[in-house]
Amino acid sequence: FKKFLTPAGNEARNMILTFINRDFENPDDRLAFDNLLKKEAGYRADAINEIGACGMGQALPCSKMPCALSYDEKDLECQYAWIKAYVERRYNTPTLAWKFHLDNNWY
Repeated sequence: FKKFLTPAGNEARNMILTFINRDFENPDDRLAFDNLLKKEAGYRADAINEIGACGMGQALPCSKMPCALSYDEKDLECQYAWIKAYVERRYNTPTLAWKFHLDNNWY
């Protein structure tokens, strides 16, 4: 992955992994979800890229996601819930979202 996890990103990842393990039975979906968040923003809750996509999941526009860009526990939970709903609505599973990302370099 191009982006390396910062200490805050690593702490956020540890928290989010508990949600991923709770919500997805399929190990491929768990790995795919983790890969998406590592690839998109390195689990940086405060990430904003050059075109204005923001958060761990790189919501575009940022206003789509009703969460603060902070490492506060409630904001991390909000970002996770938003990303999970987006992935399930658009791709059905994290595995299919990751496949799309690998083929297109975005999701």
